[in-house]
Amino acid sequence: MKKTPVIIAVVLTLCIAAGIGAGIIYSINQNRDIADQNSEIAKESRAIAEKLAKKIETDEKDKQEALRKEREAELKKAEEDNKVEDVENVTIGSRYQLIDTKHIAKAYLENKPESLTDPKDKDTYEEAVKIQKEIIKDGMTDYQKELAVYEWLVKNVKFNMDSTLAVGDYSAFPDRPYGVLHTKNAVCAGFASTFRLFMQMNNIECKVVHDTECSHSWDLVKLDGDWYHVDCTFDAGNGSGYYKNLNLSDKAFMASHSWDTSLFPAAKGTKYTYALLNAKKTDDEMKIPGIVKNMQDKKIYRTFLRFDDVKGAELVSYIMGKINERTPATYIDTTFYPVDDKEYVVGIFMGFESGEETGSLTQEQMDEVEKNVTKYFGQYIDYYE
Repeated sequence: MKKTPVIIAVVLTLCIAAGIGAGIIYSINQNRDIADQNSEIAKESRAIAEKLAKKIETDEKDKQEALRKEREAELKKAEEDNKVEDVENVTIGSRYQLIDTKHIAKAYLENKPESLTDPKDKDTYEEAVKIQKEIIKDGMTDYQKELAVYEWLVKNVKFNMDSTLAVGDYSAFPDRPYGVLHTKNAVCAGFASTFRLFMQMNNIECKVVHDTECSHSWDLVKLDGDWYHVDCTFDAGNGSGYYKNLNLSDKAFMASHSWDTSLFPAAKGTKYTYALLNAKKTDDEMKIPGIVKNMQDKKIYRTFLRFDDVKGAELVSYIMGKINERTPATYIDTTFYPVDDKEYVVGIFMGFESGEETGSLTQEQMDEVEKNVTKYFGQYIDYYE
């Protein structure tokens, strides 16, 4: 009877142990299930994250592709818009507008000024007709008419971007005939559009050209079936005209200008190139220093010299460089005009400053400036001598 409690205790202990073991096993299994569930959740989360990342990447690629296509379309449209012959409405220098003037010329040719409704057009018409009657005579050839218009512009109109020098409403339009004909001040667009208006009034085909940056404009004029470049802006300013850029071919004009040749007719004419028509036959390049000195002494603005050996052009450049070294206060420019494989023409252009342009500094003041600059910065040395 005494062993009974011991047996009971043992049995109870085994039961408790079995229960604890079962609990532990259950807990382990439960934790394993939870871990498996977490693992599945993690896998699903990773899958969702990867799928989302791929979607974001795809969306971004689609977005970039859409933007690329949109940009390509814009560029293509811009290119197509620019590939037109009508460049009347191009903006020059981001502020000056080229405008159409055909309707004004048409009113003149048809003698119907009443067809013009804009007051500015009527005003332009009246001023242009006055000048037309003054400079164009019966029996003139197209070249003579063109030359008359060119000479009127370069002798009477000054290049000036400061419209405040003019008065009234006209001063706000240095880029079109309306302002140019009244104020006698113009920017390049004003020179070009005014020249074109007179060509149109004389039934001479003419186009306004602009450079590749839309920062400068000039004209293309058609004479006897050939196109020529004319830049009144660059030739004005001295009161008589330089005739440097009058009726040049593409080949000659490309030395100083650049433009999209696909937009405008090719200029191949040389028959009416002013430099070639007025060049003096010269047999020796070494005569140039004497010729330039004579120009300087007599204030001759331009001269054109024709030589019969293109190899001499390099010598002319060297001579003119040496002359420029010795005449720093005088503007001297040189332009070469191709004739053929043998001959060439050189244009020499000289500028003379007026007393008004040089200012009011006395020699004493200039000497004092030289003295003080030398004191602090040393004697001037010409490293190109």
